[in-house]
Amino acid sequence: MDKILLNGVVYTMDPENSIAEAVAIEENIVKAVGSNEEILRLKKERTEVADMKGAMVLPGFIDAHCHPAMTAYFMNAIQFSEEMSLEEVLETLRKEIEQNPHNESYVGAGYNEFIFDENQPYSLKLLDDICPNKPVILMGSGFHACWVNSRTFELAGITEETPDPIPGYQYFEKDENGRLTGHVVETEAENMILRKVNFFDNASLENAYQVMSDEFSRVGITTLVGCGNFDWMGRRPYEVTWELTRQGKVYQRFYDCTFVDSAEQVERALEELIELNDLYDDDKCRVSTYKVILDGTFETKSASVSYQYIDDYEMVLPILEGDAIRKLYAKVAELGFDLHAHTIGDRAARAAIEGAEAVRAAGFSDTRVTNAHTQYVKKEDRKRFGELNIIANTSGGWHYWYPEIETTLGSISKEEFMLKEIMDGGALITMGSDRPADEVGYDPRLAIATAMTRRYAKFFNDPQMLSLPPQEQKLSLQTCLEAYTVNAAYQVHMENKLGQIKVGAYADIIAFEKDMFDLTPEEILDDKVVMTMFDGRTVYKCD
Repeated sequence: MDKILLNGVVYTMDPENSIAEAVAIEENIVKAVGSNEEILRLKKERTEVADMKGAMVLPGFIDAHCHPAMTAYFMNAIQFSEEMSLEEVLETLRKEIEQNPHNESYVGAGYNEFIFDENQPYSLKLLDDICPNKPVILMGSGFHACWVNSRTFELAGITEETPDPIPGYQYFEKDENGRLTGHVVETEAENMILRKVNFFDNASLENAYQVMSDEFSRVGITTLVGCGNFDWMGRRPYEVTWELTRQGKVYQRFYDCTFVDSAEQVERALEELIELNDLYDDDKCRVSTYKVILDGTFETKSASVSYQYIDDYEMVLPILEGDAIRKLYAKVAELGFDLHAHTIGDRAARAAIEGAEAVRAAGFSDTRVTNAHTQYVKKEDRKRFGELNIIANTSGGWHYWYPEIETTLGSISKEEFMLKEIMDGGALITMGSDRPADEVGYDPRLAIATAMTRRYAKFFNDPQMLSLPPQEQKLSLQTCLEAYTVNAAYQVHMENKLGQIKVGAYADIIAFEKDMFDLTPEEILDDKVVMTMFDGRTVYKCD
């Protein structure tokens, strides 16, 4: 036996919710789970014994919806925070330019999109005054929109006459006089800029992946479910992931996808998925999921909602629905791939449900069908998740109230993230950070504490930060842990090897200093990861 973990509180996450004391590991596989006495009998002269000192031991966390390549590319971007005002964002940009005057371009990410409103609309001039001669692109916290200066538009060839990719959904915002404001909404509009203007250094991508991997390790994440890249990145992210997993230089498993955000891309993305799956298909790096981005976000008013939920909402249709999505989902399932849909509004959720109906009707019971975000689902559709075995993926860190919520969501603000009701209907819940579109943060502790309270975990002590209604939709700690482990493993067809500490599973194991079940949600935020083991190797340790 190579390693033994002793004196732990081992939450195996098996169907019986068994709790053990010790784990035995040979190479990268769990060989035995049981009491200290039982496991010590397996000790050999060469066995390394780690005293867990009562730590809470869990299967490695699986971030079931994130964007590793985008995270890596933006590692060196100017980092804004949700708490920054417009003036603070501009001042941060100004200082970056002063400190790095020789940069050919400037990239930032994470500004709060609510710093703009009817009294302070997006403006090219604000950025042009700071940087008139070099391209600037600032990604909003949700990454579904960005803010650019005039030089960026010039280099990309974007003018007032440039057609919007999908008017009202993917577009270049214009003011009442028809002039560009610098606000670019949704992926294809962003791609039209990023294909032409080079903001990134491909040569440093490998190093960025390794830095990112270390960050995920420190918070206990050992598997990343990739949910799409900007198409200007090409195949380089897949190649880098494969190379680094071969070399043992990253400490997560990567399960990735191809994706579409317009009807015209459907066949191309499927052909690419077939090709990529032939190239990348093992337990450390696999491309086996087809993702459909059916709508946008509430923040950019590009979510697909079936009714006029706020006064100035202009109807946004899902990119596919009805027969089109039914045929696509059935075809993908027939080819043996899984499905993942971005659904923010109820009409987008309904379209994804139609696709799932076609998959199940065709007899593909083992196809993993996931609806990501699950922000607003009409009541009559919530039960359909359990009936059709649709996995409800969510970002627990988004389950909070914020001051602009009623003006942004209208009546929907009292019916968003109804995950407990969906779970009670028989569906599995998984959680992901959506990093780098993670305004709260990618740390699972933040997501867990927020989902348990429906309050913004960063500001638990702020009396002005209310709790998101309805209160009965709070998730339990057990539910959150299942969402990050056993359920997430099921989402990627790895339930026999990941998500549980059991004989035959990979030794992806983490430990927290204290048992979360003994802590309040507020205290969970301070419960530090003391060990992360990936594939049998201890890759992070905090004494």
